[in-house]
Amino acid sequence: MKQASVKQKAKSTPTAAPMGRKLVVLVVVDVLIFLLFATLGRASHAESLPLLAIAQTAAPFLLAWLAVAPVLGAYRYALLTQPLPMAAQSLIAWIAACVLGLFIRSAWLQREIILTFALVTFGVVAVLLVGWRTLFAWWNRSRLA
Repeated sequence: MKQASVKQKAKSTPTAAPMGRKLVVLVVVDVLIFLLFATLGRASHAESLPLLAIAQTAAPFLLAWLAVAPVLGAYRYALLTQPLPMAAQSLIAWIAACVLGLFIRSAWLQREIILTFALVTFGVVAVLLVGWRTLFAWWNRSRLA
């Protein structure tokens, strides 16, 4: 009986190397999500779309995310196969990162934080980021079965 539970646990616990690769994929696509957000925002305001301008637009929020998300546990290995905890932790981290990103952007551009911009930014990135991360965890979990 004990041997069967050990085998099942070994089967459902991924090894460190594949999990490390999955973590790299998670970080890379997170970065791409912020670039997509900036591209959509610039395009919706009929602004030019050179890569440098997109990166500058995304930078305050991407930097805030990369600073806050690891501290708040959004990059824990355990989340890589747990869709609901991934969604919850990602949303918690995004709430904090969005606030920080808005302040960074405000200081960088020397502009006030506009409520409608803050709400749209929060909502669009939340859908993209939390959606992507939840689907990624679900996909990883389904591959373990």
